[in-house]
Amino acid sequence: MEIIIDAVFFMGKMIDWRVSVILCLFLLWCSQKTINKFPSVLFFILSMVFILPYFIVGMNILFIMIVDTTLSL
Repeated sequence: MEIIIDAVFFMGKMIDWRVSVILCLFLLWCSQKTINKFPSVLFFILSMVFILPYFIVGMNILFIMIVDTTLSL
């Protein structure tokens, strides 16, 4: 159980770091929206590629934690 909590905490830190990167990319995307279309799409795709695997892993860990706590009750 402690290992799962540590993993969730670690994932939270990773997601926080990734979210800040995504926000920067999103701001760049918004600023480039009027100038040029292609790089903005590229930025958006890259940002999604960055965040999605971590989000999916985080959700899986959360699901395992919920199942673990309900089974132990």
